[in-house]
Amino acid sequence: MDREGRDLEEFTREALKGLLAKGAMPITGQEKVWVFEPRYGTKSDEIIDRVVKTWLSEGMREPDVGDVWFGLTAVVGN
Repeated sequence: MDREGRDLEEFTREALKGLLAKGAMPITGQEKVWVFEPRYGTKSDEIIDRVVKTWLSEGMREPDVGDVWFGLTAVVGN
């Protein structure tokens, strides 16, 4: 990975850290509602590592509507 890729990875990790610190959680859309996505774990470091690992394995592509998103508990089930 080149310098630009490493910088983008670090930025992504910090952005996820900030979202999780404010109470966001990994969510996906299912049947027109948002649901918690448990496959990334429950602890911040675990979630960050798994999300970034998945993203890197997919070539750092742009997010798609079917990918994991982050939202506050207020949106889960809505």
